Amino acid sequence: MTREKVRAWAERTTCHGIADLAEQNHISGRLIWASILSVVFSLLAFSLYIVSTDFGTEWTTSTSEITSSEGLPYPVITLCNYNRLRQSQIEKYGLSPSSQSLLFENTPTAYILGDNTSNTDDALQEYSRWKKAYNFTQLHQIYQTLGHQCVDSIYHLQIGRYNAKAKMDVQDWENDICNSNYVVIKNVMNSEFGNCFQITINTTDTNGELLKTTIAGKVQGVVIILNAQVEEYSKELENSYWDEGFVMQLSYDGQVTVGQWISISPGNHIHVGIQRATTTLKKSFLTVAPPPCAINPPMSVYTGLPYSHDLCVKDCFQAQVTRLCGCVWMDTVAGYRNCALDEYINCSKNNPQADLLNYVKPDCSKNCQDACEKDEVLATVSVNRFPAQSKQPQLIQFLQDFRIVTVDQLRNSFAAVDVYYEKLTISHTERYERTTIDQLISNIGAQMGLWTGASVVTICQVWVYLVASCRCTRKRSAEVEPSDEKIEKGSLTERKNSKSKIK
Repeated sequence: MTREKVRAWAERTTCHGIADLAEQNHISGRLIWASILSVVFSLLAFSLYIVSTDFGTEWTTSTSEITSSEGLPYPVITLCNYNRLRQSQIEKYGLSPSSQSLLFENTPTAYILGDNTSNTDDALQEYSRWKKAYNFTQLHQIYQTLGHQCVDSIYHLQIGRYNAKAKMDVQDWENDICNSNYVVIKNVMNSEFGNCFQITINTTDTNGELLKTTIAGKVQGVVIILNAQVEEYSKELENSYWDEGFVMQLSYDGQVTVGQWISISPGNHIHVGIQRATTTLKKSFLTVAPPPCAINPPMSVYTGLPYSHDLCVKDCFQAQVTRLCGCVWMDTVAGYRNCALDEYINCSKNNPQADLLNYVKPDCSKNCQDACEKDEVLATVSVNRFPAQSKQPQLIQFLQDFRIVTVDQLRNSFAAVDVYYEKLTISHTERYERTTIDQLISNIGAQMGLWTGASVVTICQVWVYLVASCRCTRKRSAEVEPSDEKIEKGSLTERKNSKSKIK
């Protein structure tokens, strides 16, 4: 820019201090304003660095409470007995202690006392002969046949006391709970506890819609009375649980997470207050930062199921099993054959580098991200003694079908569970970029305006003056070149004339 153009721009720009600098005629005034502008522009550069640091790199979350006007669905309830095989069935089918230990050792259980010496060739051969004698081709057949049954475990199930929308009173089906049309109770295979029971509320209201909870509290909660059958507990100590009672998980999709259980001990009344919690990802076409979660990535084995971190870890493990053994271990997956116990142990021996008997795979957990979209059940648990002392004689008489004759037998076998919504709100968590592109532009504009009074118009103004200055420079160059050429030609003519005169 020429000096005239700089002065003209300085007089018209909205950037504070530039005009003051241009108007100074004395060197001291120019030095003062130059110093001020240097400090201000340095602070501006530092501020712009701060506001742009988080852009494209970090995400944050916000949580809010959303009131549900249409009610909330009942969760899927998964119940498992701590005891995986009944002692009477162990004796009936002649399952030896070594075969039982072999069966328990190779399942991912949180043992108090573990033993890893059961995988011998003799024990494998004995187990193979035993399962062949009783035609047990699948592992889940053993757990369903020798394990606890629904009809003996779930004594009473009640859904609500009164539902204003459905216009119906108490619903309970003591006579045939496990085959009721109002609830679906199915056997599910679980790697930690063998055969479990999954309860899905299948009741519909007068409009034919699936029944929902429309009143917070126990009025429309689920009440379950369970019989642990402690007299049927296995005598096996190693590779077995030392606890009595049941464990429970609650979910909306029926998926079970390893280790995330609520314990239900006999002689106790467990009150489980729940709340629905959802998580979503707010992402637009201007999103720059990669999200800190996974958006339904493809899985190898559990295709078609809602993605979760735990399912991803499980899929990583099962993908290795299917690749090496040609089957899935301790689970039922559509399109895959279940591994037999002896088959799985032999496969792990043939592939020692895979370490298939170690169910904790750090690499799998490390490579699996949290799910961006989640629908979970949050639970608060409280406990009191069950049953009340004044009710014990009547209950003993009421439970004669279970051969309960003393208070100790009643307290040692039975437990009650209440599952209910504490409030009809949804805890909604939203993930979003800490600094979006529009926020970045706003922050930059705010900092520029604060420190220098500059704006987009100021930047455009500088560009216009630069373009105008370049045009002026080119025009002057074009005007100067012909005059120089004429001078050169004139000088050459004069030199020729002087030469002629000399001759």
